[in-house]
Amino acid sequence: MFHTCSLPSRLWSKHQSDSEAIEETMSVPALTSLDVQSSASGGHVDPIFIANESDVSFMSDLYRPTLIDATTDKERGGTDEEKADSRREAENREAEKLEIERMGIQEMELATREAETREIERIEIEKPEIESQESIVANEAGTKKEPRVSPATNTSKLLRTERKLNKKDLFMGWYKSRGSSELRYPRECIAPKIGDVYVHSCKKEGHPKFQLWVRQISRGMTIWVKAHIFHIHPKLLDRRLTLATTGEPYWSTRLSLSASGSRERAGKIADMILY
Repeated sequence: MFHTCSLPSRLWSKHQSDSEAIEETMSVPALTSLDVQSSASGGHVDPIFIANESDVSFMSDLYRPTLIDATTDKERGGTDEEKADSRREAENREAEKLEIERMGIQEMELATREAETREIERIEIEKPEIESQESIVANEAGTKKEPRVSPATNTSKLLRTERKLNKKDLFMGWYKSRGSSELRYPRECIAPKIGDVYVHSCKKEGHPKFQLWVRQISRGMTIWVKAHIFHIHPKLLDRRLTLATTGEPYWSTRLSLSASGSRERAGKIADMILY
């Protein structure tokens, strides 16, 4: 049970002076009333200080900055986590995009290697037959008078066109021919080198078409191998074969092909290639 009592003037004077000292050092307002609680034994009383409403307001103001700082830190932490999540999502999307492009290039490279193998096998099968036919034609030409060959039907060697690759000390050579039908094999060329490209343009069902070959070594022989869009350069492994709508070939870098629109344009040209 609580009892309210009045302190003697001597004690109150001392309490007031102590309160003033505390106020000067800590700026804490003095308590306005004092309750005394009897102990269980009844032998003495314990003073209980009761603050008024202004004291409660002061205490609330005293602790409010700590609560505000804690809330601000929590909000800042949440914002940092959101930024980190956004960065991780962007990195994951970029990694998925690169993985799709890498898989697409691997599929094209695999198709190119399979096509090269088929072409080499075909050449090895047809080579004895072609050599036999050339021998028969040569023997017949030796026994008969050679007919006069007009310039229109003269099968002279094709000249090599040369161009720099991306303004570096690397050059690419290419040959071009034109006809009304497809070629089984490139015509004879002057000084072809490994990495050179042969382009034959013709029409099929009224639509312009192209045939592509690349000069490279295969099974110990330097031959023309049928090629397609994105064919790998035999020496520069970071280069891929592309073709302009005019029929002019280019050895493009993988980085340039990854640029926006480059792969789509090359894909449209691929429909014009006879393979």
